[in-house]
Amino acid sequence: MDLFLGNYIVEENEGVVRPSPLQSERDWKFYAIPVVFVIATAMCLICILIPDENISTQLMYILFWGTASFLSLAAIYIFGSEFVDTPKLVHSKDLSTSNFYDAVKTTKTS
Repeated sequence: MDLFLGNYIVEENEGVVRPSPLQSERDWKFYAIPVVFVIATAMCLICILIPDENISTQLMYILFWGTASFLSLAAIYIFGSEFVDTPKLVHSKDLSTSNFYDAVKTTKTS
């Protein structure tokens, strides 16, 4: 958001010479839990759509994959703020935005 509002100015070599504030190392659980949810939901739908010879076996599979998808969705919902990447761009720069806007105004009027 700071980038679009003009509070943050991107340097030319940012991301090459020094690290970008948008790049952050994420733990494996932030990738694994959504993948488990997608796979468990797909398997639950497959178990519902493809019939089995024994109805109790099919119900057991549906219950297992439904529980796995519900638990992974509950974990994503409970810890949702940790799954969202919220970079802070303003804190990495010491540039004043008023100086930037003054320079832009003087170049436009000249």
